[in-house]
Amino acid sequence: MTTSRLPRPAPRAERGFVLVTAMLFLIVLTMLVFALMRTSILEEKMVGASRDWNIAFQAAEAALRGAEKELDDGKIMGKTGFVEGCSTGSKAGLCLPNECKKSDETDCTPVWIVLEQDAEQKKCWVKGNCSGAGQKSAAYGTPLPGVAAQPRYIIEALNLPGVQLYYRITAVGFGATAATRVRLQSTFVLKEDEK
Repeated sequence: MTTSRLPRPAPRAERGFVLVTAMLFLIVLTMLVFALMRTSILEEKMVGASRDWNIAFQAAEAALRGAEKELDDGKIMGKTGFVEGCSTGSKAGLCLPNECKKSDETDCTPVWIVLEQDAEQKKCWVKGNCSGAGQKSAAYGTPLPGVAAQPRYIIEALNLPGVQLYYRITAVGFGATAATRVRLQSTFVLKEDEK
């Protein structure tokens, strides 16, 4: 028995077209995955910052409402305890506004800005590091969980000619990090029957 062999075709030179295509496809796919990862990380940071701001806003709102409650409950009466440059100690945060004088209008910087510029008060009012008895802002009464520093407030007794006494409350709240800070203000007028 004789076996015959079929002739083999001559080998062709392979050019590697499939390999090059697969490599290009993998490179494009890798770049797409990295772009999606960066976008996802950026979105996560944005959500975290938004959540932190929301915590700070709610803390400032709590301090604002706490100060309004003190006024509404009669714990603060008229201008008793209010001093120029804000009081300290147990009645901290009771401030008379910086009023402009006609001859020199450089002294009418709002109290909350003065607190931000004063080196000693800045630690507390801006950064939330409140230690020491000389603080000119009051702490919100109920400790809040999840904040880097407890919210604070000041109350200014305002009195315009021909208008009853009213109060401007400025509160600051901090988020989960002390770098996130929200400042809120409200104006509070006592009800007519409480004069």
